[in-house]
Amino acid sequence: MAAGIKQAQRQPVAPAPGAAAPKHRPTGARQRFERETEALALNCDGLLAGEGESIHQFRICVRRLRALLELYQPVLQQNWSNRHREELRFLGKSVGVLRDTDVLRQNLSDAAVKIDVSLRDALEPVHVALAERRREQHEKVTALVRSSRYDALVGSIPRPVLKQAWSLDDRVAPAELVQPLVRRVEAARAKLSHRSSPAELHRLRIRIKRLRYVLELLANGKARHAGRREAKKLKRVQDVLGLQHDLVTATNWLRELAGSARFPGPTLLAAGAVYQVLHRRMLKVSRQVRKRLKAFEEGSSLQNILSAAPENFPEAKINKKVNGA
Repeated sequence: MAAGIKQAQRQPVAPAPGAAAPKHRPTGARQRFERETEALALNCDGLLAGEGESIHQFRICVRRLRALLELYQPVLQQNWSNRHREELRFLGKSVGVLRDTDVLRQNLSDAAVKIDVSLRDALEPVHVALAERRREQHEKVTALVRSSRYDALVGSIPRPVLKQAWSLDDRVAPAELVQPLVRRVEAARAKLSHRSSPAELHRLRIRIKRLRYVLELLANGKARHAGRREAKKLKRVQDVLGLQHDLVTATNWLRELAGSARFPGPTLLAAGAVYQVLHRRMLKVSRQVRKRLKAFEEGSSLQNILSAAPENFPEAKINKKVNGA
């Protein structure tokens, strides 16, 4: 990983793959980084074993760490923040392509049961190709997670380095930290129209997801917390945008496959039938996206987030020292 990150011993790996993170949710900046790093370890064994749910949860943990970096950006030392942002981006991308392949395989399998029975066997070369692709991706992820590069990341990120201007007793209201994230969601939403591309919708989804993770972290597991309520509203939009993105990815992959000479005619014919199933579903989901976005735009969720933060989010103590937060 990036030069300058101090080497550290691997964090202990919990024996239960795919396990949930501890229910206790610390509130300090450093404790939040520690907790999300521990969550990586909880899912590490399952990821190494190739278990789909553990891969999914590991990826979420990486995303939550990236959301924390974005949340505390105003008070983090810039060089430290930039190094770890790049490292987490690399780790997330590596695990993400593996997870995306799992989602692609599931979408193709679900669609395959809806095509003519006589065509299903012809899809076997496609399944074999995707299985081989997943095996290669998993090998790369395994090598990364067992490397000194990963050790350095998980050893250093629980100890955020803050700017010199912040003293031991400085505090910052979460509303001040959340506001930039809210504005990024608003900016992405404002650019949308009925002609918006899948890439623009995906950009909105990413920004919504980061804001949602931050609100959940600040809510500290309290089900009735205002931040968690707003996070649920954001998740409803995020979920439908995510479904659309997965279907766009699947149909685009099948388009590329159609131009490949390595598959026999019957396989391409069957793949075309699967494409039709997925394309019809994508159109249906696109209508749901428009409805969900319209409701989102007409609501006041983003404003509620900012107005609720000062009263409902406890102040986050910021500590520039390595051994406290």
